[in-house]
Amino acid sequence: MENVILRGEDIHKSFGQKEVLKGITIDIRKSELLVIMGPSGCGKSVLIKNLIGLMKPDRGRIFFENEEVTNYTEKEWFKVRPKLGMLFQGGALFDYMTVFENVAFPLERRGERFNAIKEKVHWILKKLGLEGTENLMPNELSGGMRRRVALARTLVANPLLTFLDEPTTGLDPVTTANIDKLILFLKKEFDTTFAVITHDVKSAFRIADRIVLLFGGNIVFDGTVDEMKRSDNPYVRQFVEGKAEGPMKIEV
Repeated sequence: MENVILRGEDIHKSFGQKEVLKGITIDIRKSELLVIMGPSGCGKSVLIKNLIGLMKPDRGRIFFENEEVTNYTEKEWFKVRPKLGMLFQGGALFDYMTVFENVAFPLERRGERFNAIKEKVHWILKKLGLEGTENLMPNELSGGMRRRVALARTLVANPLLTFLDEPTTGLDPVTTANIDKLILFLKKEFDTTFAVITHDVKSAFRIADRIVLLFGGNIVFDGTVDEMKRSDNPYVRQFVEGKAEGPMKIEV
C-alpha cells in the first residue's frame, strides 16, 4: 500500500434493511485530489464517515498510514483525527463565534498557546483572502466567504488528509469556480491530500486528479478526468451527460 494514506477494504454498511455500501474498496493516495461522485443518496457521505471513524462498518477493514483502525475506540480515534481535516456540508461554522474564534477552535482544542494560535489564524486568513474579517460573525459573511472561513478552520491545523463534503453546494457558478481555484491553490500550498465529495461534474473536472463514481452501494468507475471523459461506461455517460434514462434508476 505504498503512497496510500487511507484505505477502505470491502466496506459494507446497512441501515435496517437498506444496504448503503456493498463491499467498497477505495484508496486515497498521498498528494492526490480524489473526487468522490454519485447521485444524491448513493452513500458518498456514509462512506467518508466510515473511513474517518464517525461510523463503524458492518463488515470490512480500514487502514490509516498502513495501520488498521477499523476497531479503534473513540479514544484511539482522538489521537488520529488531528491528522484528518473535515469540511462538512454547508461549512458548519459556529454562529455564536467570530471568524477568528471559529478558525482558532481546533488549535485551542489541542492546547496551543494563544500567541501561536493568533499567528496561525492570521496567516491562514491572509492566504484565503479573508484579512479584516477576524471580528465578523458568520451571519455577516456571504456564502462564498463562509465557505472560505470553514476551509480556513479545516486547514489551520495542517492535516495530512482533508475531506471536503460538497464544498460548492448552493454557490453560484462564479463563486464555485473561485472555490475550485482556491482548493487547487491550497493543495499546492500545503502539499496536502484532498478527498472531495461532489455531484458537480464541471467542478470535478476542474480539480480532480482521480474520480470515483458511486452508485447502488458500489464503485462503478475509478479513473482520471480524461479517462472519465472518454469512457463509454453507461453509468459514467448517464451521470456526466445528466440523462434521466440509463442504468442509474433513481426514485423521485
